[in-house]
Amino acid sequence: VVHPKLSQFEALPRSHDKREFDVISNRYHSDHETREKQALDEMRKEIQVRYWQTHNFDPIVAEYYDREKEAEFQRQREALRAVHGTSALARLPPSIKHSEGAAYNIVTQTTKDEAKLKTAEGAENRAINSKKGSAVEQKIKERAEKLEKAMEDRSFLRLARAGNMRARTEGRLHGYHLITNTDCHGRLGQPLPPSRLPAQENVWSKLHSETDAGLRMGTSVAPRKTKKARDLTGAVSTELRAQSADPGVTSARPSESLAATAMTRTTVSARPPTVPTLRMPSNITQLQNNYDFPSVDAAKATAPASETGVRTGGGF
Repeated sequence: VVHPKLSQFEALPRSHDKREFDVISNRYHSDHETREKQALDEMRKEIQVRYWQTHNFDPIVAEYYDREKEAEFQRQREALRAVHGTSALARLPPSIKHSEGAAYNIVTQTTKDEAKLKTAEGAENRAINSKKGSAVEQKIKERAEKLEKAMEDRSFLRLARAGNMRARTEGRLHGYHLITNTDCHGRLGQPLPPSRLPAQENVWSKLHSETDAGLRMGTSVAPRKTKKARDLTGAVSTELRAQSADPGVTSARPSESLAATAMTRTTVSARPPTVPTLRMPSNITQLQNNYDFPSVDAAKATAPASETGVRTGGGF
């Protein structure tokens, strides 16, 4: 209750500040019964929560009250049961840890642990296995020699297909004629006959050749063959049919012939340009002789005029 004279002030004096609960009478100043019942309900709920946080196990049936927690506990027990005793076995000496009794059952001959059985067998047969070192080294050496021989044969086979290499192996670059045994150099030297070996192609010429050499070299794109563009107007086909029917009779109207000719030229000009193919000199043997022979007089006597300008020099 506030005195009327105190209502004119904004705040009441400190003597009017009172708590909601009176500690002397142990009662609320207002609405004591309702507020006391609400406080007891809140206390009961808090006590229940605290109790079930620590008392979640039924000691009579030895199970958790929560079914999910009981299922998780059983799953963990199964996982621990599978590795039970492994920590104790790991601390044992190696002679006991990897013994025959720990690897398999001596009575029933059933394997307990495959890893331990392999370790035990390896330790038992260590002396026998140590004698196989020389045999293994011999097998490795034979395999390496066979692989090296195969790689060497492949390299020689690749060189054997080249024209200049075949010329060297067949004795054309020895400096003398094999049949007449005459020298190929000097003023009276006899020139060698032209070689029939195919000219050696380089990578660029093989890739741009019209054959499937590009595929043989390992490229995955086949050489593209240029085809003539189709004439969709019908003028050229009409002219060709008229000429095949009567070659001596031409078109009745000159304008149609001129139009067909113009269309043909347009079609031909519309074709994409072909990639030029690099060609090696026809007489590859004479060109090689210019590089290997100390004298080039014999090569100049037989080589064409277009090939005599190649760099010349002494033998290698």
